[in-house]
Amino acid sequence: NKSFDAQVASLETQVRLWKEKYELSQHTKSKEIALAAENPTVPKNEFETLKAANVELQSKYNESIEKVRTLDQEIAKLTESLAKTKEEIHKLAAQAKVKPEDSETVTALKRENQYVREQLAQLSKATGRDTSSFPVTSKVHSPPSSNNTISQPHSVPSIHSQLAQGTIDKYENSYSFAKETPHKIVTTLPAAVPIPHHNAKASAPKTTRNRSNSTPDIAALENGALFKPQKTTNSVFDNLDNHSRTAKTMSGDDWSRRLPRSRPSIHSLIEQPEVEIMRILEDEEGLQEEILSGLIKNMKIPSPSLSNLPLIKEIMFPAHLIGLLTTQMWKYGYIKESERLMINVMQAIQQQSMAIVGDDTIIPCAYWLSNVHELLSLICISEQEITREELMARCGDDYDWTEYEQLVSTVKYELECLEYNIFHVWMKSLKKQLNKMIIPAIIESQALPGFITNDSGRFFNKLIGSGPTFSMDDLLMLFNKIWKAMSCYYVEHSVVRQVMTELLKMVGVTGFNDLLMRRNFCTWKRAMQIQYNITRIEEWCKGHDLPEGTLQLEHLMQATKLLQLKKASHNDIEIIYDVCWMLTPTQVQKLVQNYMIADYEVPVSPDLIKAIAQRVAANEKNDTLMLDAISLEDAGSFETPEIRDVDLEGDRYLPGWLVNLSRLKSLMHLVVV
Repeated sequence: NKSFDAQVASLETQVRLWKEKYELSQHTKSKEIALAAENPTVPKNEFETLKAANVELQSKYNESIEKVRTLDQEIAKLTESLAKTKEEIHKLAAQAKVKPEDSETVTALKRENQYVREQLAQLSKATGRDTSSFPVTSKVHSPPSSNNTISQPHSVPSIHSQLAQGTIDKYENSYSFAKETPHKIVTTLPAAVPIPHHNAKASAPKTTRNRSNSTPDIAALENGALFKPQKTTNSVFDNLDNHSRTAKTMSGDDWSRRLPRSRPSIHSLIEQPEVEIMRILEDEEGLQEEILSGLIKNMKIPSPSLSNLPLIKEIMFPAHLIGLLTTQMWKYGYIKESERLMINVMQAIQQQSMAIVGDDTIIPCAYWLSNVHELLSLICISEQEITREELMARCGDDYDWTEYEQLVSTVKYELECLEYNIFHVWMKSLKKQLNKMIIPAIIESQALPGFITNDSGRFFNKLIGSGPTFSMDDLLMLFNKIWKAMSCYYVEHSVVRQVMTELLKMVGVTGFNDLLMRRNFCTWKRAMQIQYNITRIEEWCKGHDLPEGTLQLEHLMQATKLLQLKKASHNDIEIIYDVCWMLTPTQVQKLVQNYMIADYEVPVSPDLIKAIAQRVAANEKNDTLMLDAISLEDAGSFETPEIRDVDLEGDRYLPGWLVNLSRLKSLMHLVVV
């Protein structure tokens, strides 16, 4: 027991010593940690900087919170104000509906009556005559029983409703181009729109030219009066031959014809060019004669020449002059006249494009295709240039802006249709010319010396002993004519690509289908000749910046490669399928079966022919033999090019040989003034 007690005492002493050591070590460590904590881990300057930045960010955050609170309050106020405004608008709209329907008509009639009286006063001052002999009536039809007085307001809305109801039906009769979709050619040309004459026969009923904005009184303008055309109830889409009115109203034309029409001096033209411009626009029949006969029907189209490339103004002057005249008609309120002009212009251009057939269609179709797109670009740019405020300032508040917008939209659509029609006629003619050349020039001609064969082409050629009627030179000459016409007449490159791609596609498809069906032409030498002809076309495409055109000849090119490759082993067959990847298994089988070996060649073994036949899938839809033939009646797809950037203020040009266009020449100089 004593020994155990001694051991216990010894162990207790050791435990106490270890405990004291542990407490001492812990105390030492805590002191070290406290000293380390007192020493800064970040430099004091950096700490102060971060602290200041923290304070600044906190202040900015508080300011942002305050701004958000302020903006929320403003939004609430504005929302409340907007709700009140909408409520007021609804109240005003309800009040407006309560007003009589004919109040605006009565106001317009009163204003028109006042305008007529002012014009009569101006006429009296200009001529020194008594105006009591002139009848003063409104443009609204008067009842037969009344004595030339304005009808009561309750009868006016019925007139407006009848005219509005007939607008849609009349529009269909006004435009013939609008009846055609952009994907169909117009086969029946529209009838020319008659122009109302000033000098009617005695037996005919008296008519007045009633345009959408009444004819300006030129005498009043010369005296410094403001031109304020009056709004009528006619729509843009009324029948063009419906110009008569039952009321015997003295129009601006009648007033102007009572005045002396002597030609103003140069000084007066410079001071008042608008007066002379409207004198010219009044002569609608003379202007249409100059446009239709001088610029379209009797047009001498400049011959295309790449060595002496004409200026763009020397090519586009018909479009520029037609666009100039149309724009001036719109600016001065001659809506009906511009409508008749554009319909007759489009009809005349389409007749000129369709009247010529055969080889002579290249130049006129390319020329008018480019001019029609130039005219379309001019119309689009003029639409952007002419603002509503400008027309209201020039023509008064009664100018019918909606009617103008409808007319411009319709004219643009009709020009796009005309552009497609010209393209359609042109492509049909080009395809018919090219179709006669493809097989003789590409398949039958042998221009490569050293590889000429004695096998003839068709059975008919064997009988008459004649060679190909067309050569590659003839085909490339046709391509050069088309390219030269489009380049000299500034046809867009996108249209050039469409034309040439469609023609090259026809070359590739027709040549491939013909070669596939001619056993005696599936030889190594014939393949060399055809490949040489294709190479000439590829060089032509590269020289004329049409590298994508060669893709249309890929089927024919791979067929010629197949005829030139070895066919002695299974490895050769694998190479053929790798090189001729566009050809279907059926086409490869047909060409190999038709292949005629030369005297020095080894015949194709039956095992290879059997291996090729195994690749042909019976139910594969894409495994066809012949390519889809190109229709001669289908023009292909046509995408209208982008609108050209035409300078409306550029130099206007008129060839010297056009001597009978006095009105257009005067208009050119006056617009410049």
